[in-house]
Amino acid sequence: MKKIKWNRVLAVLLAMVTAVSLLSACGSKSAEKEDADTITVYLWSTSLYEKYAPYIQKQLPDINVEFVVGNNDLDFYRFLNEKGEDAGEGGQALAKIVSVEISDKKQLLSQCNFRIACDVTNPLCGSQGATYIYGPQKGVTPDILPVLDAGMKNYAEVTAKVTDKDNQNAAGAGAAGGLGFAFLNYLDGELTPGIQLILDAVHIEDEMKDADVVVTGEGCLDHQTAMGKAPVGVAKLGRKYGAKTIAFAGSVTKEAVACNEAGIDAFFPIVRGISTLEEAMDPDTAKANMAAAAEQVFRLL
Repeated sequence: MKKIKWNRVLAVLLAMVTAVSLLSACGSKSAEKEDADTITVYLWSTSLYEKYAPYIQKQLPDINVEFVVGNNDLDFYRFLNEKGEDAGEGGQALAKIVSVEISDKKQLLSQCNFRIACDVTNPLCGSQGATYIYGPQKGVTPDILPVLDAGMKNYAEVTAKVTDKDNQNAAGAGAAGGLGFAFLNYLDGELTPGIQLILDAVHIEDEMKDADVVVTGEGCLDHQTAMGKAPVGVAKLGRKYGAKTIAFAGSVTKEAVACNEAGIDAFFPIVRGISTLEEAMDPDTAKANMAAAAEQVFRLL
């Protein structure tokens, strides 16, 4: 391999740190720049205002930030059962939905544009949908999976009749337990790969053009990573310029080999010995493990 341009490798690493910082600041808000000196930020509730307003003001000290806070009690949609009552909450309530009541207040959303960062491509229903892929992570047992998925299918079909749009097979519809589908159908939202938004924001492509090695990582590398999460987005960009991509992770699963096919050339778990989850996630331990793993890998380059 030709001599590595270490300054470029470090630049890519710094860009990834910046990306993580940007992600940690994201919340349920949208901003519209009205002019060069004023930004209007729309927040859905006072709780979001209390949480995010101080941070936004601190990050933009020279900008006049105008906050518009919505009423947390606005019911734009109500999901009703056969008796015309609220169908209830929870996954099992989805099967009870027979109609959707749309409030006149929905017109308040007409001035809003929703662009949602979405890094997965799962549809809403089926073997690759929200229930089967993400349900087990939340404690759903195998015997309940088909029941919940059938309820999700019912919810999708009722929704299609109400909105005259059928997005249950759209890429990303199954994200966040089906929230992607809700954004598409009920808010006319646009699902955009989150990693692309971040890569564009930090101009990482400019730093990758001359890089020989790109370093990325995730808490746990598995088959979901290969479905479009950040490490794969970084790897694809690296491959565009002929760079090798190395990924570090707190843990890896057997299915993580899918990441190699998706563009990651090699990945390495950083945990160095048997430990509890609490021990592995201790900041000092994690930093030491990361440094040790990275040193050994880069001795080969």
